[in-house]
Order: sequence, then structure tokens, then C-alpha cells
Amino acid sequence: MKPQDNLIAVKYSSISFMQAREAFDNEGLMQPSSVVSISYRELASLVGISVGEASKSIKRLESAKLMIISNNGIILNKHNLAEWMVHGAKYAYPVIKVGFGRGMPTAWNCKTIRSDIVPPEPGLAWKSDNTHKIDIQAELVSPIYPSIPFASNIDSFVHKAFALLDILRTGTPRELNVAEDMLSKHILGS
Repeated sequence: MKPQDNLIAVKYSSISFMQAREAFDNEGLMQPSSVVSISYRELASLVGISVGEASKSIKRLESAKLMIISNNGIILNKHNLAEWMVHGAKYAYPVIKVGFGRGMPTAWNCKTIRSDIVPPEPGLAWKSDNTHKIDIQAELVSPIYPSIPFASNIDSFVHKAFALLDILRTGTPRELNVAEDMLSKHILGS
């Protein structure tokens, strides 16, 4: 798998939850949507990659048993995705620190992560081009794929998932236990 495959899979998970919420609003039934129907062009624009790369990524995700392509759309295997994100991705994509500066908050500095863990000083952030909603002065780390800050800026579900992954990539043993549970619940919708 390539780093962008994680972004595509997490975005599909986010879309699945949004579709389930819309179904609840329209029909009063909160059932997780198992089939996600979105064009590759729309998906690519939401995550900041090319249409061709989105298509190749989906094929790799299907090969890795994280997705099933059906006639109606794509079915995401959230259990396998949660397992991969919690137990595999931190080893496949080690953290790369790139200095200090302004950036989009990640790890414990992400505002959507609620925990008793106190964010470290200085915090962690993804290098920013100053187009993000929130910038902080922090130690800069590279996200596992360059367009993750772009996708995170428009989707808080994506931001939280990759901020939790950054905790797994950088955290202490105590932080890892908390983050593993939080990331698994986030992906599964528990």
C-alpha cells in the first residue's frame, strides 16, 4: 500500500458516516451506510490527488482487503481499516520531523481530540502553507502523505484520524494505549 491509500480509505469512512447521518436526518434511521457511492473525480478533488491516482489507490485497497468494489459503489471494510491504522501504519510510515514553524495542529494538539493527556510543549503540527483554519507554532512533522493537511482542512473526521495516527507514530507507551483505542473507535464509529 502507498501512503495515499490510507487517505482514500479514511475519506471513504468519513463519507460513509456522512451518508448515514443524512439517512438518519431524512428517514429517522441511523444505520451505517455500507456502500459509498462517489465518483473518482469528486473523491480526488476532496483529498487533493489526481483521478488516476485515486483509481489506482482504490484497486490497491481492494487488493489489501480494505474495500470491496460492487456495482452500487464501494464497501469499506472498517474493521480491517481500523486494524491496519492502529497496528500497521505506524510502522510503515515512521515520523519525519522537519524543524519548527507554523503549521496545522496534529497529534494531541488537534482540537477534535478530547483526552486527559496534556498536549506536549512544543506541540506537533504539519507544515502549513497558511491556508488552514488553524495554525500553531510547533515542531513540524511530515504527514504520511502531502495532501493530508488539505483534506483535513475540509473534513474534521480525516483530520482527527491522521492526528491520532501521528500520536501512534510519535507517542509514549501511555499515549499509545489511549490513541489506539480512540483511533479504532473513530474508524469504526463507536
